Amino acid sequence: MCKIIKYEYTYNGKEYKGTPDHELMKYCLEAGIKKKYTKVKRPQTNGKAERVIKTLMDM
Repeated sequence: MCKIIKYEYTYNGKEYKGTPDHELMKYCLEAGIKKKYTKVKRPQTNGKAERVIKTLMDM
């Protein structure tokens, strides 16, 4: 079964946003994968990002 990735959901920190020359950023741009970030200064939304990471690891 093939899943289509529409969004990358991650933390809002600069280490996760990358730069245009970063390999992951290049891949996401080429593949049409959009980025979503947790809300700034809202640690409650970190749980959502953690759950996405856990789901992907379980797959």
